[in-house]
Parts: sequence; C-alpha cells; structure tokens
Amino acid sequence: MLIKLLKYEFKFTGRTLLPIYAALLALAVLLNLGDGLDFSYNNSGNWGDLFFTLLIFAYSCVISAVCIITVVLLVQRFYKNLLRDEGYLMHTLPVSPAQNIAAKLICAVSWSVISLFMAGFSAMLMNMSLEDWLEFFRGWGTFIHDLNVAFGIHWLLFALEALALALLLLSSNIVEVYLALAVGHMANSRKIACSVAAFIGLQVLTGLLGQLFGRMVVNWDWLISLLDEIFNGFMHQQIAGIHSLLLGSILFLLAYNAVMFVATSWLMKNKLNLE
Repeated sequence: MLIKLLKYEFKFTGRTLLPIYAALLALAVLLNLGDGLDFSYNNSGNWGDLFFTLLIFAYSCVISAVCIITVVLLVQRFYKNLLRDEGYLMHTLPVSPAQNIAAKLICAVSWSVISLFMAGFSAMLMNMSLEDWLEFFRGWGTFIHDLNVAFGIHWLLFALEALALALLLLSSNIVEVYLALAVGHMANSRKIACSVAAFIGLQVLTGLLGQLFGRMVVNWDWLISLLDEIFNGFMHQQIAGIHSLLLGSILFLLAYNAVMFVATSWLMKNKLNLE
C-alpha cells in the first residue's frame, strides 16, 4: 500500500514541479546560447539588452520559485491531505498513519533533493560551455584519483556517510514540521498558531540536543578504537575520528528521526482533531 501512496504523491506533486524544472532548464539553455552568440548586455543593441535582461529576470524568478514552491507544496500536501477536510477520506483508507506519513516524507525528501540538484545543474548549464564541461569531467577524474591516493577506500565511505547524513538532516527538518502540525491540530482553535509555537519549541529542543551530542562525540574514543579494530589497525587516528564523527551523527539523526516519526504517527492515530 505504501507503494501506491508514493505513486499518488509523486504523480500529484510532479504535475506542479516538473513544468517548473523544464522552464528552469529552458531558460538556462537560452541564457547560455545567448552568451555564446555574444547576445549579452554589453555586446548587443537595445532590444537585445532588454531581452537578455528579461531572460535573467525570468531565470531568477523561476529558480526562486523552485525553492519556494517545493517547500510550500510539500508542507501543504501534508497539511491539506491529512489534517484538513481531505483527512476524513485519507484516514478511512486501509492505511496506517505511519504509512501516510512515510509516503509524504519520502516524497518530500526526494523532491527537495531533486530541486536542489536542478537549481545547481541549471546554474552550471547557464554558465558552462562544451569545453568547460569536458574540463569538469576531466577534473573529476583527477580529483577521484587524488582521493584514492590520499584516503584509499575511505573517501568513498566518507562520501556515503556524508550523503546519508545530509538525507537524514533533510528528513529531520521535514518531520519536525509534520510533528509541529500534528501537535498544533490537537488544539480546538488557532491550530496554525499552535503549530508555529510547537515548531519553535522543537527547534529549541533540537539545538539543546545538538549541543549535548557535540559534547558527547568529543569523548567517543571507544568508537575510534572500535573502527580501528574493524580495519585491522590500518586506519590512521584522523581517519577514524572522521568516521566516528560521521557515524555518530548518523546514529543520532536516525534516533531523532525515529522519535519524531513515531510521535507524529501516534498523534495522528490517537489525538488528531480535524474539526
């Protein structure tokens, strides 16, 4: 059932986001072609100046829209689909609250990553020529070779750990919003205001937990020793320290996300007030 929910979520949200991505890439290509043809603000006539300026303005508006609409749409999907009138229908389906939340969360994380990628890729597409792209890929090959020489297999492990950490950090921000909305909708009135207050409280809690975790990780010599034993003593102390920091952060965020997710699911199941 989760797969069906995900298909529905991606189909619904994709109808809004995919055309924006297409417009963003199209504008980036036009700006790149215009620059390659000396169709720039300094080298063309008045009409060319105006058109090029309008293209830059349109690109700025669309890239801003990608960021803003992604956030608004994904929060709105949770709010309207599960906490407003649509919630009466959604909560009658043979689906648990956890599955509903998981579908929204997976979709939100996926589109957030895609939006960030599209924004960065469009900026590169707008500014880089064919020669720049070739140099970029050649540079990546050299960069990876240097990493292999310096760190061996550890650079790949660092990359995977950093990717997992980034995804968990992104999902924690999203699930905090979900929990704040669920807490706010326990109230009989001023639900949005209560949700905002709950979100601020969660941010304070997150800051306190982050400080506590930072103090703990300084003294995690046991984790460094364990990693050193796993790699048969061939790991430098600095590399073990980086692994311990990344893995410790991943474990912390996994636990934090799990608590936020379970709390949201429990509130949706037992304390939800749709009126």
